[in-house]
Amino acid sequence: MIPPAHNSGMASSHQWTTTQGSGTTHVYNYDTMPSTSGGEEGVEISLESQLKSMKKSRKSRTLVAGIVGGTVGLLTLGPVGAVLFGYGSAVTTKEIGKQKERKLKRKNQREQEQRQQQEQQQWEHHSQQQEQLQQQPKQSRWKRLLKRQ
Repeated sequence: MIPPAHNSGMASSHQWTTTQGSGTTHVYNYDTMPSTSGGEEGVEISLESQLKSMKKSRKSRTLVAGIVGGTVGLLTLGPVGAVLFGYGSAVTTKEIGKQKERKLKRKNQREQEQRQQQEQQQWEHHSQQQEQLQQQPKQSRWKRLLKRQ
């Protein structure tokens, strides 16, 4: 689906319509379309799903690196080079992927600790305010109204 040009005759240059085979017409707005870039704030992907995705891509990258390394090794040093280069590139790629996963876990753990510290500080601040309010002598309603004015 390709958005129309600005001079397509539509009411707004930020909209386009599509018609499906069932006769249903959809109007899409650029302003309200969900972002596919993944950088959208407020949308948080769970750590487990991120790690699962990283593990999948690590496995496929390891396979590709092993095949490419084996091919390069075969061309340069023959069968021995194929084994050495293939194994070496696959192991290196696998370790790099695992390092990235560990880095993500550490980052997530640090963020959780920071959130807990902030919540603790907010709770302490709130409890201090409550204590101060309880320690202040209670004033009559009229005195409080006069102070506000």
